[in-house]
Amino acid sequence: MRSFGILLLGLVVLGCVLATEPDGPVDRRRGPWFCHKKDCPAFKTVREEADYTLRCYERSTWAVSCAHDVYMPDGVLRATASLLNYIKENELFGGTPLAFVSHLSLENQEAWLAWNRTVSPADVAAKDAELPGPSPAGDGDGVGAGNWLHRTVCAAYFLPSKYQAGDDAEEPGSQQADRRPPRPGRKSHVHIIRARRFEAFVTGFRGFATPPRSVWEAMRLAHALTWHREWFDWTTSLLFQYDPPTQVEGRWNEVLIPAKRWHDLLGEGEDVFAEEGVSVQ
Repeated sequence: MRSFGILLLGLVVLGCVLATEPDGPVDRRRGPWFCHKKDCPAFKTVREEADYTLRCYERSTWAVSCAHDVYMPDGVLRATASLLNYIKENELFGGTPLAFVSHLSLENQEAWLAWNRTVSPADVAAKDAELPGPSPAGDGDGVGAGNWLHRTVCAAYFLPSKYQAGDDAEEPGSQQADRRPPRPGRKSHVHIIRARRFEAFVTGFRGFATPPRSVWEAMRLAHALTWHREWFDWTTSLLFQYDPPTQVEGRWNEVLIPAKRWHDLLGEGEDVFAEEGVSVQ
């Protein structure tokens, strides 16, 4: 199956340990401060480092749309348009974040790894021009950041709490059906996916998260993980945007990279309406 970006929703990481609560008061449903009192994914902090945090996210339900084999900015626009049409038509407001799932790849991975193991995260800002692969200010040509993430791009929207099954819910059954959101049209290019628990390394940044900034932040996180010899997946990065485009001040975004390699992405995520003939392929 080629729906690479259902990945966000099919992530399963064995051995996910719910160790400690996130810092500060966190309402289980509303989440931390950057959720702005909207429904957002529940998580617990497993471990904190200077350059990133390891979190375990609970089961969650998302609306997802993917664009395949496209230049990243075009894919983002296409997937987002399909997703926002579904949200608007069904008045599914009140959830956050709007997430983007992209291919995480490097033209010269061996050289990139070798470089990252000799330069600490503290030195990256001063030496970013030397980094093989994407630069913070790519123009879409060659190894520029705008051309770095492509292949498949997915937009995902965390649905309001009334459609969230949660970790305490039973496995798929009649009670789960009561929490299903409106079924997307067959030509909407939108799927409703219930994701299981997953672990991810996370770092946050302020401002607008448009490429190449979002790509650069994902690269910085991958560099820090390499430096600290963490075990993470090379194929995917996730971008969580918690604020609407109209908000200029106080914007908060997060980059996530899955903590471990996984298998059978679609087999682990549940397509809520698959039994009604809506294919995820």
